[in-house]
Amino acid sequence: MGLPRIAGLDLYKVEQANLLYEATKRIAMLAISLNIRVSIENPTNSLFWKTDPIVELLQFHPGYINIFHNCMMGGDRQKQTTWRCSDSFFNSFNLPCSQDHVHKPWTPTITADGVHYPTKDEAEYPKLLCARVAALLVADLKSKGIEQPDTFQQQIGERRTTAVNSVAMGLLPRGQKLRPLVSEFGHYVQFVIKPDMDATILLQSLVKGVRITDRKLLTGGDMRVSGRVDASLQYLGLQEVPESMKVELVTIGIPREPWDFVQQAALVGHPRFLPYAGSPHLDTLLGANLGQNWRGLEQHRLSFFKRWLARAKELEVDERNLREQLDEHVRHVLQGKRLLLFKEILEDLEFPDKHLFEDIVSGFRLSGWMRDSQLFLSLPRPPKLTFEALLRSSVGLQKAVLQKVSEPEDEGLHRAAWTETLAELDKHWSGKTLLVT
Repeated sequence: MGLPRIAGLDLYKVEQANLLYEATKRIAMLAISLNIRVSIENPTNSLFWKTDPIVELLQFHPGYINIFHNCMMGGDRQKQTTWRCSDSFFNSFNLPCSQDHVHKPWTPTITADGVHYPTKDEAEYPKLLCARVAALLVADLKSKGIEQPDTFQQQIGERRTTAVNSVAMGLLPRGQKLRPLVSEFGHYVQFVIKPDMDATILLQSLVKGVRITDRKLLTGGDMRVSGRVDASLQYLGLQEVPESMKVELVTIGIPREPWDFVQQAALVGHPRFLPYAGSPHLDTLLGANLGQNWRGLEQHRLSFFKRWLARAKELEVDERNLREQLDEHVRHVLQGKRLLLFKEILEDLEFPDKHLFEDIVSGFRLSGWMRDSQLFLSLPRPPKLTFEALLRSSVGLQKAVLQKVSEPEDEGLHRAAWTETLAELDKHWSGKTLLVT
């Protein structure tokens, strides 16, 4: 897929491009077979669309073709782009140039660094195009019932996070992981504008603090505007919107008035007193400790320990047999532990993590994907290195760690921490202490 007599760097570039096109085809075909949406973008006149793998891909699944000019998506020039998608997700992106605005020229210019080609300026996605793609994704998630909470009160009704837990315990979490107590906007207004119009002009006639929260490309036929029809028409320069005309529905958030904000904040109250949703086991535990008389609570605890101490006696032989079967490094760490007893207690309590026992006796993995314990918020992060790459870099990483701890930046601080550790050990505050020298 290149000229017959190219050589050197040109040949290398073409070979690498061909490998990339082949990989694109294979990944796209796999995703489509798994019912995963696939979209591919390139300039309409690009030879990319004529390469063998891409032709084969489009024969396998033609999908939907959408063509627009960059100038209608926030770009400065009349660059035609083809955006193909496996479904109709991007159909609103069929947006040819309206021919009623000025474009920047394609003529190269001479600069202090050499010749500057305008094609370089049009290579990255314009911000408006990115905003419209994001708006489509948000709308798609909402259609599937996935909503982002607007306030902290809505957020604590979702699955618990470490940030929410911190507030429940009276701590101030770091970062911006929490939603505000009162929603930022009191109400929203909508305008209909031409797709190539700068929507920020709308903000100039509104109060301070307004922000565009959503934008959606529509035709006049399926346009729905709430209470802003007259104001919208003046921005379109029309008396009415034709059925086939492409327009953009822009939603703008209007901040709350100061007194309204104060009233809402008073109604919500302090975050410490909001109804946090704890786990059922924790609620049962607190109820028993706070509502049951001390004799009943003491009897309950005694019966628990009597039952499991008796069971521990019955499992002694099986415990020894299990420890003998463990790998040497695991056996050393788990020496003296009542593993089978622990397994039965977990099962009796219906503990959510059903694989904890197997992880303990086999040793927790230190590389690869971390299994979901079903106890905490699942935020999967892919491994950054392969296992082989991690092994190759382990020697250098170990040296770096040892060097960091062997050359303390503040020797006085380290000595004070060491002295305090020894004092806690003398007071038996630390059951087991690992000394690193």
